[in-house]
Amino acid sequence: MNTVGDVFIWWIGVVESRQDPLKVGRCQVRIIGSHTAKKSEIPTEHLPWAQVMLPTNDLSSISIKEGDFVIGFYLDGSDSQRPIIMGIVPGIPAELKNPSVGFTDPRQGSTLSGAPKL
Repeated sequence: MNTVGDVFIWWIGVVESRQDPLKVGRCQVRIIGSHTAKKSEIPTEHLPWAQVMLPTNDLSSISIKEGDFVIGFYLDGSDSQRPIIMGIVPGIPAELKNPSVGFTDPRQGSTLSGAPKL
């Protein structure tokens, strides 16, 4: 087991869910290089909950939404079980993709039209 600071591993991923049962702002993220794009192998509900790092001086930043690319690091290093989101690369998809494939915006139809936008 790693301790904080032993190993620092960056990651980039796509937010698939913000439905945090604990209601503390966590997101489920499909992380490139750690998770497959095949949702049949790793469904969204099996992705880890990533905590969001917040600034201490400005809480008015843009909120994360499904389909956003996020960048972060693993708090537990190479154990890679405690992802922390440091920032987002927000966007709105130019076209709808197949929601059964990972690393794409999972929102479709009315869900997408009613979702937060920039």
